[in-house]
Amino acid sequence: MNVSEKEVSLSWTLVFDGNLPIKWFSVYYSNSEFRNVFNLSSNKYQATISSLKAFTQYTVNVTATNQMGESEPAVLMLKTKEWRKLCSNSIEK
Repeated sequence: MNVSEKEVSLSWTLVFDGNLPIKWFSVYYSNSEFRNVFNLSSNKYQATISSLKAFTQYTVNVTATNQMGESEPAVLMLKTKEWRKLCSNSIEK
């Protein structure tokens, strides 16, 4: 997992598929202000969530769906990094 000020990149492994092919993965993410979801094809085991707010707590859930339904979520709680100034406060002469 890689977390920055505005995005998080994550990857996962499939633990058990119920002996049925996975149709898709769903990535749910939320903070205190909103909840969003996007789906990925069954051969994708990584995702990047972007346009996040800096220094904000998020909950991320990843599920897999096959013909039996949606799995229990893998849950991750994270906090995006704080913005850092890119310039120095002192100027050399």
